Amino acid sequence: MLDEAVQNDPSYKLMVEALECRFQRLGKKQADCLFFNPMMLSWIIPGTADHEHNNAPGVPEGSRLHDFLLCYGYVERAQECGMYMPLAEFEIPEEVRVKESKAEGDGYRVELFDLSKHRGLEEMLDGLDNPLWREQIPRYAEQGVPVMIAAYQGHVAGFAGPIIREPSGRAFFTGIGVHPQHEGHGLGSILFFEMCEAFRQIGRIICLYLQAAVIRPSAFMRKQVFRRSNGLPL
Repeated sequence: MLDEAVQNDPSYKLMVEALECRFQRLGKKQADCLFFNPMMLSWIIPGTADHEHNNAPGVPEGSRLHDFLLCYGYVERAQECGMYMPLAEFEIPEEVRVKESKAEGDGYRVELFDLSKHRGLEEMLDGLDNPLWREQIPRYAEQGVPVMIAAYQGHVAGFAGPIIREPSGRAFFTGIGVHPQHEGHGLGSILFFEMCEAFRQIGRIICLYLQAAVIRPSAFMRKQVFRRSNGLPL
């Protein structure tokens, strides 16, 4: 991150070279710029009243940094089109209601997790093979933080959440997942829309992939950072 006054090619070059040299010393073979960032950087959504997204994307397409990286040997691998929608007027679409009714006929219910009546949360998460979810979701549930779940005969088959209001007023959730044994019933989309409805009821903002206003696309970029035999980078 650079102050706007020094967002120029010499500054970009200085910072990127330092980062690539660090990667090389650590034995890394490539540098990626995308939304998987261990620093958990947030960003302000353009054109909003400081509405915050918890997941900084790749490099904004058409920005000075994007142009610099292209000239510096990075290649564009994909694009991410983040979308944004305030939930004040959100409504669950009728086709989702129909899907939910069918799932109920198959024995599923999508509702908030209740320790007194739902079982198998940890087992469901084990089947999703996501260490972050496996660590966080049971902890949130034990603390009484709302988590939307899909249940089959009282056993948890999927989740969406947790449903958390951050200090900024933004809605936060960790993820959405359905156990492989319960796929094919539309539970993922039902969980998603019911989670959005739960956020709407507490008057929050959510930043998601929705049929809504498209934010400026961002590029996922990559460059190989091997060393040559003389110690100079490729």
